[in-house]
Amino acid sequence: MNLTEHHTKQELEESLCKEIELKLKKAIHESGNAKLLVSGGSTPKVLFNKLSKLDLPWEKVTIGGLVDDRFVESTHAASNERFLNENLLINNAATAKLICLVYKPESMPENLITANRMYHHFHSGIDITILGMGKDGHTASLFPTDPSSLKGLAKYYHGLVLYTRADVEPYQRISCSRSLLHKSSNLYLMITGKEKLEVLKSAKEKHLPISAFFETQNTPLNVHYSAN
Repeated sequence: MNLTEHHTKQELEESLCKEIELKLKKAIHESGNAKLLVSGGSTPKVLFNKLSKLDLPWEKVTIGGLVDDRFVESTHAASNERFLNENLLINNAATAKLICLVYKPESMPENLITANRMYHHFHSGIDITILGMGKDGHTASLFPTDPSSLKGLAKYYHGLVLYTRADVEPYQRISCSRSLLHKSSNLYLMITGKEKLEVLKSAKEKHLPISAFFETQNTPLNVHYSAN
């Protein structure tokens, strides 16, 4: 795990935006396209807006919507897909390709089949993944006490996406698994606040979900942090 501390959240956002821009350009130059997975929540909102304004051939970027989502309609206020459409897939990035996780919220079995089929696009590798982390040490929708989450975090589990359950509403979630996220060539975590830094520092000892990504088969976790 590599930790970069910034004086302010604005400095963090500007630094991470520049780094992601370079990685996207590199991927497009080398393979003709780029694959990007991102997280929802309020923390990356400004970062997404900055990314959306980058002068890139966004039509060559596939944004695998999210590393997780709430199992709700895309118009729902809690939908991460909606958050992405409103904050990243705008401006120059409006031409990026979106692959989402929720297709049939009325049918969990059918939705899981579709989501796994669509996310097979990332099975061969992911150029950049941006993770977030909760105060309980969860990342994506992989939670510390949820049996389904623990399955998705296990080394033996090779499914791409799976359903998990949160402690707060909307309870039903759908998340990328550890094995899929480990295919990321560049893995980032964006956190703010001293409380979350303390959670991160104790994550390995407490076996919290985020610790499963400190070292992957491709890259160490690159943490960008600011106290405020």
